[in-house]
Amino acid sequence: MLARIQGHPKVDAIVKTAPRDCGMCHKEGAKAGTLDSVVHKAHFAKKADSLFIKQFQGACLNCHHMDLASGLVSIKSGAKNW
Repeated sequence: MLARIQGHPKVDAIVKTAPRDCGMCHKEGAKAGTLDSVVHKAHFAKKADSLFIKQFQGACLNCHHMDLASGLVSIKSGAKNW
């Protein structure tokens, strides 16, 4: 999917853990935009027409974890899957 984004650099060699490593470029004040705003816009801007929803049955808990006891939300991170 990253290859479909016009101008996105090839990151296979440097991104090992996603989304944590994506923060190298997608940080506060970065020209590339913060990771949270870029990802949320890409996944949900088209609402039900989003590929994330239509093709992958995407939902918040695909990427986020919620601790029901405390109500704290965190971001899942792991080995890249591409």
